Amino acid sequence: MPVPRSREHLALLRPRNGLLIVQTLLGEDELRESGHLAPSAPVTDRELELAEVLTRELRSADKCELHDEYGHALEQLVAAKAGEG
Repeated sequence: MPVPRSREHLALLRPRNGLLIVQTLLGEDELRESGHLAPSAPVTDRELELAEVLTRELRSADKCELHDEYGHALEQLVAAKAGEG
């Protein structure tokens, strides 16, 4: 069985200081509780506003169209290896 060599990522493309910045986004299964990792600095009103805009835009996306082919292939590989033992 072939090993997946690349992974598709959902990404956000945005302009910043005359450049285009690509930021990969996490899937629902990749999210973790922040615990002690929460920033010590307070969140600004501008950051909250941008988060709300992003959340509103992503709500309209059809999640059924988003697939993690790498994760699926990896699960199949693990299942096949587990079946060999």
